[in-house]
Amino acid sequence: MANGNRVDPFRGYNFHVEIGAAVNMGFRECSGLTFDTDVVEYREGTDRNLHVRKLYGLRKFANIQLKRGIITDPQLWQWYPQYTERRG
Repeated sequence: MANGNRVDPFRGYNFHVEIGAAVNMGFRECSGLTFDTDVVEYREGTDRNLHVRKLYGLRKFANIQLKRGIITDPQLWQWYPQYTERRG
């Protein structure tokens, strides 16, 4: 039975997130934590081997999606309008 003295509102959330100085955010779902690395095939003209070398290329990061969250820190809400103005 609940007594109303809950101290930790983030207990039911699986992901604790900190973005810069904005802390105290919890989310139930987090996706997009992946990246892909392109392969660059390279062969010098003086190589006697008949194969190419495979080198690391560009890395592409997926967008992170945070869903079903609770935020107790107002810094994220203050940061978001400034971010959209710069991109806009």
